[in-house]
Amino acid sequence: MEFAVFSGSDLAQALQNGAVDAIANSDPAASIAEKELGLRPIIDTATDDEYKNEYCCISFVTGDLIKNHPDIAKKFTTAIMKSSKWVSENIEETAKIQVEKEWVSGDPEFNAKVLSTYNYKPSVKGGLEALKTSVPDLKAIGLISDNKTEDEFINDVFVDLGVDENAIFAGEKSDNEKSEETSKDSKEASVPDCCEHEHKESDTVPDCCEENDMKTASDSEKAAAIPDCCA
Repeated sequence: MEFAVFSGSDLAQALQNGAVDAIANSDPAASIAEKELGLRPIIDTATDDEYKNEYCCISFVTGDLIKNHPDIAKKFTTAIMKSSKWVSENIEETAKIQVEKEWVSGDPEFNAKVLSTYNYKPSVKGGLEALKTSVPDLKAIGLISDNKTEDEFINDVFVDLGVDENAIFAGEKSDNEKSEETSKDSKEASVPDCCEHEHKESDTVPDCCEENDMKTASDSEKAAAIPDCCA
């Protein structure tokens, strides 16, 4: 088998012209070519029994991001999973947005039919299992070097960021989100009511208070009395 590289938009034409014997492409381009050009699918990873329960793709971030900003990498992963859940629950709206934003070709109605064939439930554990399944095949066709064992390769490229996927698909907030909310509430609760109490004539009034309270303090007193909550 010999691989040839073409741009995604030229794949169907290359097949029609006889430049290649078969092509591999993603939707909706693949489904559009099948419909409009009468191409015959050999394998459909979304619907064929052998592949439909596997993951076709894995999201990734750079090693530098993992090392220096693991919190951002975790938020990215969580966002991908939440958006996939939203897509599964709003297929027609998703198809409409895709076309309106010109992210994909096709028309909303056709693309919605394609989207409805997908299993939109991403999983960190499922992604790891998919990687374990795919690596031997990728090595066999030469896309992964033989310099490392399969386990070494997976350990180098896969990182578990602690994303709570069960909470995401149950519609619950993750432990990280709960922690952030608790921290936010704590900060809000600790803000002094420096601008809410009634000031006596002898009070030094902070700069953040209402204008009618300012008459009790000089300009120098105002500047010196601004508390952290008003900075």
